[in-house]
Amino acid sequence: QGFVCKVDMSTGHAIWATDVGLRVMGIVTRATATTAAGHVLVSANAKLNGINTGLLGKYDGSNGAHVWSMAYNGTSVLSSVDALDEIAYTTGLFKGFYVDPFETGTPLTSSSNGTRSDAFVASLDVSSSTRPAPKWVVQIGSSSTDRGWSDRTRGPAVVVSGDFLFVAGALQAASVIGTCPLTGEFGGYLVKLDRQTGSCLWAKDTPPIQRVVSDG
Repeated sequence: QGFVCKVDMSTGHAIWATDVGLRVMGIVTRATATTAAGHVLVSANAKLNGINTGLLGKYDGSNGAHVWSMAYNGTSVLSSVDALDEIAYTTGLFKGFYVDPFETGTPLTSSSNGTRSDAFVASLDVSSSTRPAPKWVVQIGSSSTDRGWSDRTRGPAVVVSGDFLFVAGALQAASVIGTCPLTGEFGGYLVKLDRQTGSCLWAKDTPPIQRVVSDG
């Protein structure tokens, strides 16, 4: 089972802890983020009915009360999450032909006609007390002509910085993020996106990256 915990950093003592929404055998909690209203977001993955599925949960930061949990069928992991105001940005992996895990109205097909995994970054309005509302999703990986390399793509990391997102991860083949091409020659990438639209501003080939930070 997974859990989320709030800790007083001055004493190291827990203020609250909960496993509500995370009581799934084999669950892996991946990342947390806080919103302007004081809510806590948790990204995770678990096997649901034998299928790896990405999960996102929302909690009241003051007392740990569970607000909602979402399972995104078609995704296998939500590897990272960050937030600004009440908008969340999450990354992970998806696999399938013409799938729309976040119900954006724009279905995606992962590489090799949906038989291999590609990565993504998604923007969600998490202000609701019932469920998040999708804003956009950007696929990270090649089209169905990818020749099988994108299964080596691992769930990327994301950080918000002002009006932009920085996303980084691993990639071992030529790929396109929005309109930004990558060769995959160094095994990884760093990309800058407009956080309002998900449009790619630039992308750089880098060694594989598991975490990204920004000083603005």
